[in-house]
Amino acid sequence: MIEYYKKIKQKAYNLLNAGWFVSLILALIFLNIPLSLFSLSGRLSFDDIIAIEFCDLIITIVFSFEYILRLWTADLSPDYHGSRLRFALRPAMIIDFLAIVPMVYINIKPLRTLRFLRLFRILKLVEYSRPLKLMFGVIYQSLDSLVTVGFVMGFLLTVNSFLIYYFEHSAQPEVFKNIYDAIWFTAMTFCQAGAEISVVTEPGRLLKIITAFCGIMLFAVYSGIFSYGFMNASKADKENKEKCRKSI
Repeated sequence: MIEYYKKIKQKAYNLLNAGWFVSLILALIFLNIPLSLFSLSGRLSFDDIIAIEFCDLIITIVFSFEYILRLWTADLSPDYHGSRLRFALRPAMIIDFLAIVPMVYINIKPLRTLRFLRLFRILKLVEYSRPLKLMFGVIYQSLDSLVTVGFVMGFLLTVNSFLIYYFEHSAQPEVFKNIYDAIWFTAMTFCQAGAEISVVTEPGRLLKIITAFCGIMLFAVYSGIFSYGFMNASKADKENKEKCRKSI
């Protein structure tokens, strides 16, 4: 009886990694993209709502089936470390859980505004896409550097905003009414997006130039961190592939 149970569990685990099942999951994920956008359009007839809810039901059933199988066969996964709870709290499993949540509130009117949670299903692509896994791995490994640069960026943004407000509020109080207008202006200048308001004082113009240069330099640092991380990750990925080929 135990051997029969183990065989069934192994078959269920093999199903999760079968090519046709993975293709089915990917097809449902891509189907969910237009479905999510259409459901948020705000111009839906009764037939449209019925069709969307039917498709949502089918997607939720399949994703729920996949989620239950993953929890059941967790001890066969290389990512399992002796605890199903720990396995369920992995980012990939949390994304899988968020993918089945939308159907729970579909008939609860106060919660219908939470339908945007359908968009979380798109994140399931991370589980099946090697490049996306690589990208999130780089972000995780470079998190300390990214947080440090983000702290510096936030510090410069705050200081420049206060200085801009100090110099510009007295010159044009109708434009820079409060500190939030200064923060908006500084952030748009920082990101090279351009703001709808402009500065008129000489110190304000100088600060705008400094802010723009700071933005360019810090975004260049971000690009360098990502480039270095991707180069190392790609190199490690290629080495792992070569090892797998040689072992075969």
